[in-house]
Amino acid sequence: MNGHVSVVRVLLKDPRVDVTLEDSRECTPLWWTTCYGHHEVIEWLIASGRDLGDFRNQKGNYLGDGKDYTALEIAREEDKTEAISVLERFTSDPAQIRHEICAKLGWMSWLLKSLP
Repeated sequence: MNGHVSVVRVLLKDPRVDVTLEDSRECTPLWWTTCYGHHEVIEWLIASGRDLGDFRNQKGNYLGDGKDYTALEIAREEDKTEAISVLERFTSDPAQIRHEICAKLGWMSWLLKSLP
């Protein structure tokens, strides 16, 4: 939510961290980081290769209108251009965007493969 890439990197080293867990508003880390436009955190989550859940805020609490919004929809609503770009590419071809992001982040793929 706060866009602290260094914290995300540390958390992703721990295989016990579940990035699909929802908070009290039923929002996942991907949903919140998208809402605030932290595209670098989105990239790290995607590069981790972990299941990112269904990308939905189940209750739609964020806008208070009772509707459900996907991470991509909320990025569009909040006009988070870079987040929109990453999520659109991830939605269309998850394997390809994961590969591109891992290459961009360099040592990330090595780091994740070295995890227990």
